Amino acid sequence: MTKERKKKKEMKRKKERKGEDEEEVEEREQEEAGELEEGEDKEEEEDVESEEEEEEVEEWEKEEEEEAMEGKGMRKKWNKEEKKKGRKKK
Repeated sequence: MTKERKKKKEMKRKKERKGEDEEEVEEREQEEAGELEEGEDKEEEEDVESEEEEEEVEEWEKEEEEEAMEGKGMRKKWNKEEKKKGRKKK
């Protein structure tokens, strides 16, 4: 935003505040504070969700590694069996 727009908005807010009662000003300020708190809560929820997603990804990666290791183990067994068969054939 340009400086002019910011100034215009500030002037508008000041005019609105002059016309309001003190009670209305307090209510509005409380609402604004509540909105900020809600925004913080949303950020915390997003952080928790992202952490959960990271944990899921880590678990998935571990499972993939375990499966790969099992696959390697199976290959070793298969290779041993093939070698035995090869020796028997000779």
